[in-house]
Amino acid sequence: MRALTNDYRALQVINLDPWSGKPGPYLVVQEGVAPDDAEAREATFVLRPDGCWVDINAYLGEGHLDGLEAALFQSLAQVRALLDRLPLEPRVEELPINEEGLATFLSQHPRGTTRQHLRAWVQAYEARRDSQRQRH
Repeated sequence: MRALTNDYRALQVINLDPWSGKPGPYLVVQEGVAPDDAEAREATFVLRPDGCWVDINAYLGEGHLDGLEAALFQSLAQVRALLDRLPLEPRVEELPINEEGLATFLSQHPRGTTRQHLRAWVQAYEARRDSQRQRH
C-alpha cells in the first residue's frame, strides 16, 4: 500500500470533459493511505483547490456527484500552481462518509457506466456555471 503524498508523480489529473474539445474542468486523484490512518485503509482521494485531500467516498456518499464541485480545478495552470506550493506532507480533511448513501450511489452506478454519469454531471455542472456567469 502506498502512502498518500503530494508528489506530483503519484497523482492523476483527469480532464472531466474530454468530449467537448474544451480543456477542463479537472479532478486530481490519488490512491493511497492517509498519513494518520491507524488502520492503513487504502482509499481514492481527491485534491481540492485549498490543498486538502479528501476521501472521494465522502462526496459519493452524498448520493450524487455535486459535492465534487469543491474539488474541481478549472485549468491545468491552477493545478500546477497548487502543486508548486503544497508542503511535503499531505493534509487530509476527514469528512464523514455516509455509508448508506455511498451504497445507494454505487448500486445506482453499475460498473462500466461511471463515465456516462460523470459526463452527464459535467454537462450539468457547466450549464450551472455558465448560468451563474451570465448573471454576473
